[in-house]
Amino acid sequence: MASPLKQIAVLAVVAAAGAWAASQYLAPAEEAGGGGRRGGGPGSVVVAETRAGEVERAVSAVGSGRALRSVELRVEEDGRVADLLFAPGDLVAEGAPLLRLDDQTERADLAEAEAALAEAEAAFERAEALREQGRVTDASFDSAEAARARAAANAERARLAVSRRVLRAPFDGVIGFTDVEVGAYLTRSEVIAVIDDLAFVDADFTVPERHFGEV
Repeated sequence: MASPLKQIAVLAVVAAAGAWAASQYLAPAEEAGGGGRRGGGPGSVVVAETRAGEVERAVSAVGSGRALRSVELRVEEDGRVADLLFAPGDLVAEGAPLLRLDDQTERADLAEAEAALAEAEAAFERAEALREQGRVTDASFDSAEAARARAAANAERARLAVSRRVLRAPFDGVIGFTDVEVGAYLTRSEVIAVIDDLAFVDADFTVPERHFGEV
C-alpha cells in the first residue's frame, strides 16, 4: 500500500496537468471572442420595413414553335415558270400572286372561246328578235340559246385554265425558302415553298416535374 506522502504527490501531478490543459483550451477562445467571452462578438443585424408585394418566379425551358396554319405550296398545273413574284421571308396577303406559269396556249384558247361566245350571243339576239316578229321557229330559237350557253361555258373554262396558271397565297402569311427559279419546269407534285400563318404560334416545351404545380 502506497504511503500517504506518495499519494499526495500523485494528486498534485494530476491537478497540474489538468490546469495546463484547461489553459490551452480556454486561451484561443478568449483571444477569438474578445473580452473573455466565447462564441465571438455581437452579430450584425439588418433592419428593413416589411412590405407586401408579388414575387415572380421564372422557369426557363427549351421548346419549338409551330405556326397556327402551315401549307405547302404547289401549282395546280404542270408548266414552266414565267414569273416568280415572291422572295423567301416575304409577308404576303391572302390572294396575292406568288408565281406565274407560262400561259400562252391557255390565253390563245381563251381568246378563241371569247370570240365564239360573242358570235353565239349575236346569233341568239337575232333569233330573239325574229321570234318576237314570228319569223323563226321555237326549235331554231332554242338551238341559238343552247349554242350561246355552250359558248359561255367554254369561255368560262378557258378563263379558269388561265387562272390556274397563277399560284396565289391561300392566306396571310410568311413565305419560306424556295429553290424555284424562273424558267424551271414544275409539276403538281413538287413543293415550291411553305407559307406559315404567324398571327398565332403554338409553343411546345417541357419543364421539370417539380415545377408542374407552379405553371
